[in-house]
Amino acid sequence: MRNERTKTIHINDMCQNHSFLSFLLVTKKYYELISRVSVLVVFISVALVVFFSCTINIEIMNDMLRSLFSLLVPAYIGVIGFLFSGLALMSAIITQKALKIIDEQGKIKSVTGILFSCYYCGALILGALGFGGIFYLYSYYQELYKQTIAFFYSFPGVCIYWIIVFFNIYLTIYSLLYTVSLLGSCIKFFFVNVKYNDKGKDITNRPE
Repeated sequence: MRNERTKTIHINDMCQNHSFLSFLLVTKKYYELISRVSVLVVFISVALVVFFSCTINIEIMNDMLRSLFSLLVPAYIGVIGFLFSGLALMSAIITQKALKIIDEQGKIKSVTGILFSCYYCGALILGALGFGGIFYLYSYYQELYKQTIAFFYSFPGVCIYWIIVFFNIYLTIYSLLYTVSLLGSCIKFFFVNVKYNDKGKDITNRPE
């Protein structure tokens, strides 16, 4: 187990990973879900769910979230465009010389983690859109069959409703915060490139 954690990964190893899951396991990005920011967003989401469930009825909540969802869809499409631009920019920033030195020092996993952040953020946005769609359908059928199907307004049905609301709030806030954090990743990536380019010059200029 310890050997797997400390195993050095090189570019050739990364070329064998093509799926989202394989990159997720290599970069261990799933730990982001238990980071301080994620935990804070969980508490905020729970607080909002409790507040809304105690102060407004389900019909008003449906109108609020549907309006929010209709605004977020085009915004998320714009964010996905930003992710493509950010990934292209970071890929263009890194030079072959710097990448070679990083690979020789066995630190390619860190570079992959920074690049994979865009992919990971895209998955968060896809999850937010997915739960938004689930909420939209659930609330639609909830109102459509409220006179004929008692389940939607029973205790289990209401619990499912607020769980869906929780995931909508959580994924919306977390994905937006994570997108903003990618700006810091771009800055970090720039200085990593500068650092290893300078190392490459030092190695080239070193007398034999």
